[in-house]
Amino acid sequence: MKDIYWHIQMFLPEGREGAPIDSIKMLQELTPVIGTGEWDDFQCRNFKNSDNNGLQIGDIILVREGSKPIALCQITSNSFNDPGLEAKYINQHYRNVKVLALYNDNKLFPQSQGTLQRLINKESDSWKFIDNWYKQILNKMETTQIVDILKEKKQIILQGAPGTGKTYVTASVALSLIGENFSPDDHNEIMTKYEQLV
Repeated sequence: MKDIYWHIQMFLPEGREGAPIDSIKMLQELTPVIGTGEWDDFQCRNFKNSDNNGLQIGDIILVREGSKPIALCQITSNSFNDPGLEAKYINQHYRNVKVLALYNDNKLFPQSQGTLQRLINKESDSWKFIDNWYKQILNKMETTQIVDILKEKKQIILQGAPGTGKTYVTASVALSLIGENFSPDDHNEIMTKYEQLV
């Protein structure tokens, strides 16, 4: 897993006194983007990575509006300026992102303050929130990949040492193949549904 995560609030590009924008629209662009205004502080420098200690391509970032999570994304470009985007969203600096998942739960993100923040403390509730969500996404991606292979090849061999999750993956794949909904991180739910259907 990752050691560093980020979170960004971009719906107030002119600060608390300015007009809000709809963050989700930036993520719905043909090439999704995140953005920030021009601020004379470490947050803006981190966004632009002007001191090589900021956002990097491949980093995972949570987009939020206050404490409301919006999406989990992966950075796919360096910082850039775009007059067309600025006209729509007011932000002056942008980065392309891959949207990994939109948020569809009612839990709030533990931190509601700050424009851009790096999370490095693995014991913090904010770091754990993002890490848990990211693990769920990766588990779902793994299951989807295995299902796709099975549909094409009609067979697959799972290998690994005892205790590495092969049983859960097998049950997840079986549930996915028949269209069952389940939480990819909830092993009890997966095994209960699987045993009921067997």
